[in-house]
Amino acid sequence: MPAFRFSGRLLLLLSVAGCSSPPEPGPAPPPAEARPTRVLLLEGYPRWEYRYLKNALIRDASLQVDVLLLSADPEFRQEGSPGRAPLLFVPAQSKELAQYDVIIIGDVPPGEMTTPELDSQLVCRNLAAWVEEDGGGLVLIGGQASMPKLWEETALGPLIPVALEAPFVDAGLDYGYVLTDRGTLSPITSLPAGAWEDRDGRADVTVRRNHPRAKCA
Repeated sequence: MPAFRFSGRLLLLLSVAGCSSPPEPGPAPPPAEARPTRVLLLEGYPRWEYRYLKNALIRDASLQVDVLLLSADPEFRQEGSPGRAPLLFVPAQSKELAQYDVIIIGDVPPGEMTTPELDSQLVCRNLAAWVEEDGGGLVLIGGQASMPKLWEETALGPLIPVALEAPFVDAGLDYGYVLTDRGTLSPITSLPAGAWEDRDGRADVTVRRNHPRAKCA
């Protein structure tokens, strides 16, 4: 029989000699309805990035979104997709993290990642296990106060693809990020040979920007 390629659903009817003809097949079952991608957004304070990203995520009908603003007053009703109960604490237990496909962490002090049952170290360990063992998708958004510098010593530190190239000295100086060992291995930050070189041919993997502490100086 010649080989052939086929994409899609294929129904084969076989007739065996001496047997009655098979009944006509019924209608094919409808395709399973795709579930929404489940997203958790954690942010430290209501900065511009939080407002823009929160609104964009909640408006997307293909997403199921929970949002937790850690600096909010206890009376503040946390936001999320329509029909979602507002969060009261950081989802940190393994069974709670398993409810999400993607977790986005903004400029959050790692010490505030706590629950009534878990301290920040255990929360970070559970998050790291959710990424490395369960294949969860983690997005980190840099900020002026905490991310990524204060996270480097947590259990999530080895997963961060960039680091500050130098400690803060002067708000007027130009600082930037450099790739960590994990960052150089990631397919997201792996560019063709020569793409990281500057105009003089020197290796330059620095993403230029103001130091995160510059606005606080």
